[in-house]
Amino acid sequence: MIRLNAKVAVVLLVCIAASSVQVAAAREAWPPPTLGSIIGKARYAAHVRVESVRPSERGRADNAHATVRVLRVLAGDVKPGVVLTLKYDDTIACPEPEKFTVDEEQIVFIAQTSEAQPMRLVCGRHGQIRGADASLAEAVAGHLSDYYKLVSESDPQRRKRLQVEWFITRLKDPRTRQSSLIELHAYSDADSFERFSRDEVLASRGDSATKARTRVAPIPLVLATDLTSEQKQHVLTVLADEKNFNSSIKKELEQRLRGAPASRSR
Repeated sequence: MIRLNAKVAVVLLVCIAASSVQVAAAREAWPPPTLGSIIGKARYAAHVRVESVRPSERGRADNAHATVRVLRVLAGDVKPGVVLTLKYDDTIACPEPEKFTVDEEQIVFIAQTSEAQPMRLVCGRHGQIRGADASLAEAVAGHLSDYYKLVSESDPQRRKRLQVEWFITRLKDPRTRQSSLIELHAYSDADSFERFSRDEVLASRGDSATKARTRVAPIPLVLATDLTSEQKQHVLTVLADEKNFNSSIKKELEQRLRGAPASRSR
């Protein structure tokens, strides 16, 4: 039996606690990638069905891959019916890795820097919507079309209006509602907005992900003044109905919509 003296035991406990905090912090990284940044980084977007999954070989990281058959092309020049191979790392625990199940349908946003490089999901698991179907694919196609119009708008004020309308439209669909609420929070929080606008947002001007890319500056929002009364009431109603949503984010959004200074609860 191994015995530890009191001082060593305390040091180990402190190290374990610190590691736990770091893991939790990584898991709760804020803000998560926005849908706009995921769209902007994707070379392809598609509604697919998973055909096969091969886990990593023992002792080798980043060696897993899944094959998926394209059911519908949402962006990019890939063709329906083709089978794509997506590489991923299933050996990591945090952040949570991508997940694939044979015969499952997904919406996937795919990055590929060159033809010689493997295909991967944009931003890991954030680049997949699991449990998809034709109706969700249709909804996402609409969101993509609206987003390309948004980033093609050169007038900042009109783009801000389109940006708000894009969030409100996604709030109406239960499957995209929470991601829209998270982005409304990120766009209206100075610290979060500065981080994701600097590091993540890269959008495409044009109607497809293969068009020439240029940085499109996102526009921060002041929810109390940039949303109409009807839009604010709609968001408040959605927040009241969302029972399984982060309570601190919900509270801060409610405060911003009503024009009250938000408390820093996180």
